[in-house]
Amino acid sequence: MKTSIIHKIGSAVVVVAMAFWFDSNPSNEVRNKKYIDSAAKPEKKSLIVNGKRYDGPEKFAYYQSALRAGQIDLEAPRKYPQYKPFNKTVELMKAMQSSKLKSRDESTATFLERGPSNVPGRTRIIIIDTEDASQNTWFAGNVTGGIWKTTDAGASWDEIAPELDNLSIVTMAMAESNSSVMYAGTGEGWMGGTVLLNGNGMYKTTDKGVTWTPIASTLNDDFINVSRIIVDPTDENTLLVSTSSAKAVGGAIEQTGSIMRATDGGDTWTKVLEANDAVQQIVAAPSNWDIQYATVGGSNGVFRSNDGGLTWTSKNSGLFLQGRIEVGVSYDDPNKVYGSAQGGGSGSGSDLYVTTDGGDNWTSVDVVFDGEPLPWLGTQGW
Repeated sequence: MKTSIIHKIGSAVVVVAMAFWFDSNPSNEVRNKKYIDSAAKPEKKSLIVNGKRYDGPEKFAYYQSALRAGQIDLEAPRKYPQYKPFNKTVELMKAMQSSKLKSRDESTATFLERGPSNVPGRTRIIIIDTEDASQNTWFAGNVTGGIWKTTDAGASWDEIAPELDNLSIVTMAMAESNSSVMYAGTGEGWMGGTVLLNGNGMYKTTDKGVTWTPIASTLNDDFINVSRIIVDPTDENTLLVSTSSAKAVGGAIEQTGSIMRATDGGDTWTKVLEANDAVQQIVAAPSNWDIQYATVGGSNGVFRSNDGGLTWTSKNSGLFLQGRIEVGVSYDDPNKVYGSAQGGGSGSGSDLYVTTDGGDNWTSVDVVFDGEPLPWLGTQGW
């Protein structure tokens, strides 16, 4: 019994001594830290397809698209038939007209929101109701959450279009001549990058958001993603939209775009501009509807129309672009335009341009802080 106790005590002393030596030895501490770090941080492997590398969110996005397509190489011809982006809306519209569906009683099911409540969505468009003198009534389109309305300047919000089958609302427009008429466009795939939120055309309301109806004429490849909508201030039925048919799959492929024009509230459309990249923006001069500007991805730059969007001309002299550009038009002078661009001119990745002759000539504007070019786009100019 005594021998056994002595052996146990001796073993304990040896273990304590070894632990003390190991912890007090600097080289062992370094080795131990490296072991812990390597165990806690497994090696990350990139996904490489056709020489293109996908990491982080883009890797996840690519996997999701590959699962839907049933193949790894998303640039190769599809092995299996694919649903068109607007298929769900088409089938829903058919179902809504079904006599079987009409004969059923409306469900009274009640749902409780269970979260997550810590992951906010991005809001790309807010419209202030022009008929509300207090300016407290707003409409907001959420990239992943549909259409919302507030009557108390944002203190509380109500979802007003729960029936939408595509919740990727990225742009809306209210007719100035009739504020009860509003248009909404879906799909953020026109931005490319890691975005997976392709759209299903457009929706329209004629009762200021109480009910929304899919615009059947937009359920086609020309309207997979709608980036912007502008409405003639004197005619609620005349509108133009900038669109993209990009397939968002981690890195945008098959990227094409167009400007579509309607004069009958969206029943029929005319393609007035076709581009080899996404048309990312269209805007009308506040002081003259006939003068409009549009921006196209890649190095395509800026286009201008002088006839209400019927014809378009490239206006890129002086621009040195590496990607996206957004423009803002002066409220007083339709020929004075500012351009915020992703580029290499300033050395910061954030370039600012201005034109005073309607885009015939662009001049770079220095944005400097403490003598250094300011990267004011914060790497988010794409």
